[in-house]
Amino acid sequence: EIYTLSLHDALPIWRFQAAVGALHKGTEMRWAELAVDCGYYDQAHFVNDFRGFSGLDPTSYTKKTGRWMNHVVME
Repeated sequence: EIYTLSLHDALPIWRFQAAVGALHKGTEMRWAELAVDCGYYDQAHFVNDFRGFSGLDPTSYTKKTGRWMNHVVME
């Protein structure tokens, strides 16, 4: 089967993946700056989408990240 996503459905995924990629680069960046760089309207929009995709807020995610992108250490 072939699945397609509309641009409306794909954009949040791309923004989230861009944010996760930026977090794994290890560069210090303010949340608001990261949000805008990844295409989010504001920091609240970023945090809500991030929590929706990962189940964690960005701060908790960064504390639990391992060496592989998109993977977190669960206790």
